[in-house]
This record gives sequence, structure tokens and C-alpha cells, in this order.
Amino acid sequence: MNRCLLTPFLLFLLPWKSFAQPGKLPVAGPSFYFNKFQEFNDTNADSSLFYLRLLAGNPAYSETLQDVFHNVFAQTFLKKMAKDVKDSAETEAYKQRLRTGYTIVHRMMADTSQVLIATARPVYLWTRVMEQSGNTDELIRLTTEFRRTVLNANVYLNRAGRYALLIYDVIHTKAPLRNISAQLIQEVCQKLKAGPIAFSKDSATRTQLRSRAWHRYLYAYTNYLLGKEALSKMNSREAGQYLRTAFAYSPDLTDNNNFSAFFYDLHFLMEEEKRGFEKDYLDYLKNVSPDKKKTLETLLAMALINPEYKTELRSYYVNHFSGREDFSSYWLKAVNTSGKTAPAISLKTTGGSAFSSVENKGKWILLDFWGTWCVPCRAEHPELDSFYTSVKPVTAGKFELITIACRDTEDKVTAYMNQFHYSFPVAMADQQIESAFNVQGYPTKILITPQGRYVLVPFGSDWVDFVKKYADL
Repeated sequence: MNRCLLTPFLLFLLPWKSFAQPGKLPVAGPSFYFNKFQEFNDTNADSSLFYLRLLAGNPAYSETLQDVFHNVFAQTFLKKMAKDVKDSAETEAYKQRLRTGYTIVHRMMADTSQVLIATARPVYLWTRVMEQSGNTDELIRLTTEFRRTVLNANVYLNRAGRYALLIYDVIHTKAPLRNISAQLIQEVCQKLKAGPIAFSKDSATRTQLRSRAWHRYLYAYTNYLLGKEALSKMNSREAGQYLRTAFAYSPDLTDNNNFSAFFYDLHFLMEEEKRGFEKDYLDYLKNVSPDKKKTLETLLAMALINPEYKTELRSYYVNHFSGREDFSSYWLKAVNTSGKTAPAISLKTTGGSAFSSVENKGKWILLDFWGTWCVPCRAEHPELDSFYTSVKPVTAGKFELITIACRDTEDKVTAYMNQFHYSFPVAMADQQIESAFNVQGYPTKILITPQGRYVLVPFGSDWVDFVKKYADL
């Protein structure tokens, strides 16, 4: 499900005819060029390059060029794509797609546009490495060229870090290439570490949060690879250090709310896609270097990001730390420590009653930011209404839900609620509450603890299960 975002969000993956109005020509622009490129990139290199040049010729279209080329088109060269081929017709279509893909990349490298050349270079070198996998001298040359011409720049630009790791995957098992493969992955690791993996999230823009999520995920994945390699060499201490770092930089709640930033990297880098590496470190602590305190800390961190682990955390806590405070107190203290101080809320509902976070102190409060104009918001409202009607009778005095209609009018909201017979409470947003919680898109859900701290409910997750487990509903 897509999400309504504050910044312009282009539904690139839909055909252009979905946007065009009858009788009107489509307006040229990044989304149009994106979709036209997709229309031709399987069979027609000339037309594909025409639209890539239009994207490359306008700096304002840089993000679109990056997306269509590195996230969509570059999948052409993934070997696992061949596994989806089922019959002779699909085999021929796949071969044609590969031929066209190689033609596009090679012609981009020969283009006069430096933007097109820089965009194509990491894919060109990656595909050449795959082609030359049995030629040691050529692999050394190509890897050296990649480090000199691609990694010398921004590791995020043209997804250089991703392609470096794809090249590493090809060369690291070859004995003559051990030194250069080790140099490659260490260089990637250092560049990712130097990226925006630890900046303040409170006032960050969506672009900054996406960059943060991408850098953190690739940094975690790189340490995961190094940890696995150390384990294979029976170096458990070094493995523990790498796996702990992979655990520490696995996606947190903020990163998971920007999952699309590293979604394609999951697809490119792994056969079995891993969204995080927490369990790998947990298994290390349990099986390789048993440490009850670290195991508990790790389980707690995992449960705070994904409360599906809360049951395992509870069991481990009760079995190994029974002399401490009761588990509910332990959990609530951890949630408050990990959360941020919630701004005071004072809003009037469309029904005329007042809602105040101060008056509801001592309760869990779920805020839901939405709008009648937001398609993803409307899609989840039946579930939201069902959740509200089911928990309201059994959580009196413990839990409150208030939804906040944003960038809307009260007349539209009232008409919408009456049309679908929804019963969840609605307040109209004021001029401050969205910025106070740094709302980046819609819907956004904020869970406030009885002590006035809050966490962001990850978009795209099973939010009902998340809230029920977090708040013990």
C-alpha cells in the first residue's frame, strides 16, 4: 500500500494512462518519462535512451533517474530473475530483455552526457564482473576501476555501496582475490559508517530520513557479512563485534517507517531477504558466546522495534531475571526510555468535545493522522473503526484513541464519517500538531505512553498487533 507523503510522490509503477484525462495529452515530466522508459526498456534501446536523456538533462529529475535506473531497470541483470522464467516464450523474452539491457548500459557509457555515464558506470562494472567471473586479472582490473571511479564519490549516489557489495559477492570466495575483496568491503564499510547513520531524527526531512535508513541498512548488512566470514574462520570474538554492529544498525522504528529507502537493496543483495540482523546476533549470544545480560538487552531492543519478540523477551526475563521488578514494569520503563517526550495535545473533536493529553495522563493514547484526501488512510479505516469498537469497552481508563484530520475541512470530514458510519473520534488538526510530531506522511500513527513518552508506529506494519502488544491491550 502506498502512503500519502508531504513531498510530491510520483506513482511511477502505474501506467501513464492511469493519470491521463480523456481527450488530453499527458504533461511531460519525470513521472511520464519514468513510465515511458519502462514501456520500452525490455525491447527498444533507442526509445529507452531518449527518455533517460530527458531525465538526465534536468537536475530536478535526479531522484527519478536514480529510481528508475538503479531500483527498477538494474534488476534486469540479477541472476535470480531467470528463476521466474517458466517456458520457451518467457525464456526468449528474458533473453531479449537482457540484450536490450546490455545495449542500454553500453550506450549510456558511450554517451556525451556525464550524468548518464556516471549513472551507468556502477551497473556497467558490476555486469562486467559477473561476465568475467573466471578471469582473475580482469576481475582485479574491474574492481580497482570500480574503487577508483565509483567509490571515490558519494557511496549513496548511484547506489555505489550496493554495487560494491554485489561485486564483493562475486569475488570474495576466490583465493587470488582475497586481498582486494577485503579492501573493497572495508572501504565500503568505512564510507557507510561516515554517512548519516546517527543524526538527530526529530526535525529531519523525509529525504534525510530515507538517506539515513539506506546508510544504516547497508552498514548493518556489511557488518553482517563480515561477521559471517569471521564465524567461518572460527574467529568468534571478531564475529561478535561485527554481528553486534549489524544488530545495532538494523532498521529501527524510524527506518522501518522509511522501508522503501532500502527495499530494493534487500532484493538485490540477498536470496532470502532479511529486513534486519538482530536475530543473527541473538543466535550468536545464545550459541557461540552465551551471555544472559547481553541476550536480555538484545531481546529487549528487538521487541521495542518489533513487539512480536515481546513474548520471547517476557519468557527469558521471567526464567533468568526473576529477582528483578515484574515484567510489566520492566517493559514500560524500557518503552519510556526509548521514546521521546510527547508535546501537549489540546484539540476539539468534530462532535464538540475536548481532547487533552494532560487530562488523559496515565493512559496509553494512540494518535492517527489522516485526511479524507488520503487513499491509504481511507483504505485502513474499516480496520481502524473495528479496532476502536473492539477495544473501547475493555480498555476504559487505560487507553484512548484520537484521530486527527489534516489539511481538511470539518464539513468534508463529517460527511465522510457519516457516509461510512465510522465511530472513531476525530479532531481537526491545528497549525502546530503535525510539525510538533514531525509528521512526514499519511497515515501516521503515534503511540503515547501513560507517562507521556511516544513512539512511532511503523507504516506498513500490522499496526493493530503492534499497538496491542506494545500497550498490553
